[in-house]
Amino acid sequence: RSLAVDTLPSDIEEGSSGNAQLLGIWGVAGFVGASLGPLIGGPMLYLFGHQDVSEEGVASDAIEYSLRGYAVLVSLSALYFFLSAITLRYIKKRGV
Repeated sequence: RSLAVDTLPSDIEEGSSGNAQLLGIWGVAGFVGASLGPLIGGPMLYLFGHQDVSEEGVASDAIEYSLRGYAVLVSLSALYFFLSAITLRYIKKRGV
């Protein structure tokens, strides 16, 4: 948390609610990422990397995921990172 407080802008007036709003947005962004990540990543990993594991003559419910599935997840993470950088640049330019 101290890292988040250290990165707040210094030009916000003392006593205003600006810092509280920025910390609220930061907290919501962390919550949304932590909740949507598994909701989107899990099905994507299953869709692109699902492999059934079965040995000869032995029924198994084990599931393994291929390297392709994990490559899709890392690529999706890179896309989200890029989109967040564009969004932050837009917000900074607009002064929102």
